[in-house]
Amino acid sequence: MTLSPQWEELFGPAEPKAQTRLASAGPGDAGGEADLQQDAAPWTTAAGVAAELHTTTGTARSDLDLAHDGVTWGLEGFTIGAILAEVHKGWDKRLGNVRNECSRLDGALKAVGRDFGETNTEVKDSFQRLIPKPPEEGR
Repeated sequence: MTLSPQWEELFGPAEPKAQTRLASAGPGDAGGEADLQQDAAPWTTAAGVAAELHTTTGTARSDLDLAHDGVTWGLEGFTIGAILAEVHKGWDKRLGNVRNECSRLDGALKAVGRDFGETNTEVKDSFQRLIPKPPEEGR
């Protein structure tokens, strides 16, 4: 998964934090389960954080609007009124972009977690088909 160009510009390229591992292939370990496991939990947790940021950013925008309401009253003809309006507009746009990105990430991260869960089941089923069944007794 990659970050959007705007986020990569701010934070650099995304580094993978989740890994796929073969449980039986630990360093120096000849035992273990022979399962390929992909953990969906980090992705689901990250989706929850993105959803929470989406909500709180929306609240911050509403708070910003309320705080700005009426601030420029009586400042007609002064440049400070235009400056305050410009600052408000800029922060509203930034918060809106963050909110939109969090919404996109929430859905994308949930999809990754869901896909990992489905992949684990598909891989397990495909290996089960390769295991020969014991011959039936009485034949």
